[in-house]
Amino acid sequence: LLENHSKPGAWEYIDYNFHLERFLMLWKKLKELPIFVNFDTANAYALQDWKKILDAVSGRIATVHINDLASVEPLQFCRAGVGIVPMEEMLQAIYATGFQGDICLEEAAFEGFAGIEKATAYTLALCRNFKEAAMENIVLKIRSRLGEGIWWDDRRQCLFWVDIMKKEVHCLKDGQ
Repeated sequence: LLENHSKPGAWEYIDYNFHLERFLMLWKKLKELPIFVNFDTANAYALQDWKKILDAVSGRIATVHINDLASVEPLQFCRAGVGIVPMEEMLQAIYATGFQGDICLEEAAFEGFAGIEKATAYTLALCRNFKEAAMENIVLKIRSRLGEGIWWDDRRQCLFWVDIMKKEVHCLKDGQ
């Protein structure tokens, strides 16, 4: 999966593709390959033209990170549902592309479990607004402080990711 990525707090430098034209150029070169996209709502919004990104990757979104921003300059994340990202408009546009993948909550506000619970409640309520089928696709396993590098292993039928802060590798299989 390719993510329209930015810069998590644990990284020293901004991700190479956290630039609208570079991301679109990279996607243009990769789109003929069997590569899909993890669409991050906050990162797409921060690049100033999320609709252009969505148009480019339409039909190839495998997962959506629900993530929010307090500000773009400086890049400051906040709990999902309290920031400036137009979440309802984005999800409506994403579902209009035929998206049927997983919704993942990326809670980057560092508000602890109370923040995760509030962001989870917001995400569930938001997804209920779109369609009941979406509710079956929400992944809410909380195992990481800063989960990144999501990867689907078709042979094992397992979703892998790394926790950058804890230096751990995780696997989600059969909802466990």
